[in-house]
This record gives sequence, C-alpha cells and structure tokens, in this order.
Amino acid sequence: MEYQSIQKSDWVLYKDKGSKFWGKSFHVANQSDIKKQVFLAKEKFPDATHWCYAAIYDYPKEEHLSQDNGEPNGTAGLPILRKIQSAGLLNCLVIVVRYYGGTKLGTRGLIEAYGANADQSIKSSAVKQFALTKDFTLTTDFHNENSLHIIGKRINAEILNTAYGANDVSMSIRINQSQEGVFFKVCEEFYLVQVAAV
Repeated sequence: MEYQSIQKSDWVLYKDKGSKFWGKSFHVANQSDIKKQVFLAKEKFPDATHWCYAAIYDYPKEEHLSQDNGEPNGTAGLPILRKIQSAGLLNCLVIVVRYYGGTKLGTRGLIEAYGANADQSIKSSAVKQFALTKDFTLTTDFHNENSLHIIGKRINAEILNTAYGANDVSMSIRINQSQEGVFFKVCEEFYLVQVAAV
C-alpha cells in the first residue's frame, strides 16, 4: 500500500493585516513525530503568538488531529486540516505559526489566513509516494553475520542500525510491508537468525 506525503518543505510566509503566518509541512507517522515537530517549531519561533497545526497520521488508520492553540475554536486547526485533506496527503503534519500584528482578523479572516498559509505550505513542498513499512531486528552469532546482510540484500531492506553484543550481532532493518511474506520465507532459509518485530 502506498500513500502521498511530504518529502521536503521549507517555512513559507503569509501576511494579513500586519499578522505574519509562517507555515511548514512535514511527513509524520505518529503522535511522537508530531510532538517533536511542534516542539522544534516552538524553538524556532519562541516569541510567536500561536503555534497551530493539523495532521492526518497513522496510515492506514488515518487518525486526525487539529490544534487551535488559543485561537477561537475551529479557526486555525480545522482550516489547516481541510487543506491537507483536499491535497490528498496522508501521514502529513502542517504547522502554522502566527505573530499577531495588532489588528484582529475575525473568525472568517482567521479561517482564510490559516487555510491560505497551509495551502501555500503544501503547494511549495516536494511530495512523493511512500510505501508502508515495518521494522524488524535480526540477531545471530558473529560467525553468521553475513546471513544478516544476505537477508537484507535479498529483500531490499533499509538497514537502520547494526549493534554488536558480547556474543551476537543484531541488525535493525525496515522493509516495505508488502514484502513481509517474502521476508519471512527468506528468513526461513537462515535458521540461525532470530527475527523480532519492532
């Protein structure tokens, strides 16, 4: 299964009646990824008035999240979420940071400004197709370390980490979820390799 999400994005500026809105789009998988990006946005813009965001994440479940962060209910997070939905993106987070400019925008003005900056952010981002993945750890003794590399190569796995213990070696890998059946068949050939889902 594949889905479209953000590959690369930069912060983009939108202005309305003195207020400045900075927006950026991200590829995220879960709430932990979302919290990390919101934290980094608050570090980048520490004196901003509001850090609003929305996300569709945990594909294929497609969990939804929106945050108005002190703006009137439904005027920030929801317009951002609608732009993510209309772009057809999944596992996507859009953060819009606002610096209040001294003039109130009103409900309609806020909805339009947050939506416009989210739209601008998404449209200026590089988008790509992503495949669902699963992570596994393969473990064996030192004499069979080459088996780990053979398995990884045969299923075109992404090697995340290799760790050496006192008596064994472990390799963390990521595979396309569609390759899971093939992966287990390949692993059956290497009976000295232990497989654990992460």
